[in-house]
Amino acid sequence: MGALVPEKDPATQVRVGAEMLRRDPGAVLLIVGDGPLRGSVERQASSLGLDGRLQLLGSRVDVPDLLAASDVLLLASRADGMEGMPGVVIEAALAGIPAAAYAVPGIPELIRDGETGMVVRPGRPASLLSAAARLMSEAHLRQEMGTAARAWCQARFTIDRIAPLYLEVYRRVLEGEGWFRTSS
Repeated sequence: MGALVPEKDPATQVRVGAEMLRRDPGAVLLIVGDGPLRGSVERQASSLGLDGRLQLLGSRVDVPDLLAASDVLLLASRADGMEGMPGVVIEAALAGIPAAAYAVPGIPELIRDGETGMVVRPGRPASLLSAAARLMSEAHLRQEMGTAARAWCQARFTIDRIAPLYLEVYRRVLEGEGWFRTSS
């Protein structure tokens, strides 16, 4: 779930997903989002024979429903990309979906490796595949990590936790303090 842009590396998503589909004939790979690499992703999926098993859904408003139908979130964003704190990881966690992800900036703050999901070194598709495959094949582990991910994110990233922090930033800016203090 995200933009089909180079920094999100949808080509790796498709390669890892294709191997997951080969291992699990009943699985389907959903890619939600749109962007300049959509045509490339469609051609790659077709060349790998994934027609029908990889569903490129475009931009959607029914993300909660799609997450409810999901087992694992796969995140292959590039380390040299522009991730900050990917909202999709928070959304998935709040839905009880663990992630298999590259340890790009922001991910270690969202996913506790081995507890709320699985994090691997960026640029290692085989490691990402292993993490995703383990989550897919071990339902008990997937459920345990999904429950832990929900609790972790509810304690930190729900709107009732974040909104007061934003209000404090706005208050400081309006009162001339800025959002950080500098020494003068």
